Amino acid sequence: MEQTRKELIRNLIERMEHMEAQVKSEFLHQPEEVLMTRPAPAKWSIGEVAAHTTLVMSIYLANIKEGMRANDQGDQAKPYRMGFNGRMMVKMLAPKNGKVKWKVPTFGNMVPPREESYRPSEHVDDLLTTLRNFREVIQECGNYDLNRVKVASAIGRIIRFRLGDAIQVIAAHNERHLVQMNEVLAVTCPAMQLHTGARQEVS
Repeated sequence: MEQTRKELIRNLIERMEHMEAQVKSEFLHQPEEVLMTRPAPAKWSIGEVAAHTTLVMSIYLANIKEGMRANDQGDQAKPYRMGFNGRMMVKMLAPKNGKVKWKVPTFGNMVPPREESYRPSEHVDDLLTTLRNFREVIQECGNYDLNRVKVASAIGRIIRFRLGDAIQVIAAHNERHLVQMNEVLAVTCPAMQLHTGARQEVS
């Protein structure tokens, strides 16, 4: 399906503004204990999900800027058409009806750190800052040919996306992990409240 450059850019900016608002309202002011608690031993905490999301965004932002530097702005009026790689990746990543559909493996360089000295609230702060940076880059992408500029994936040049595909892949990845953060919060926040209540009863 073809889209105009303006339609795609406007849609993505609105989606990222919505995500920023959700991060602010749901996670920015959560206590450290909630942000660092894993819902299960093999699952990530909210802070870890935020760190992973920020890390992947940062890799793609660097790759996008490299792709734009290597190209002039090109034909901005040309309709944008999604490529095969981008279409398949978005299909794998994007949530459907508020749920994550497919499990996707995480490569080693994108696994979030578990440093005891790193406060999980800092991961949430970093996520919010990187979301803002991504929104600004989306706006800048509107000045380029979304079909012609090529962007390396997070695993390297072995997989490349059209510029328009790359920003949609990041948006889908962001939304996927926002769903995950909300799912973790639904488990850990009531658990924290129950734990706190039990301590109060004992005291």
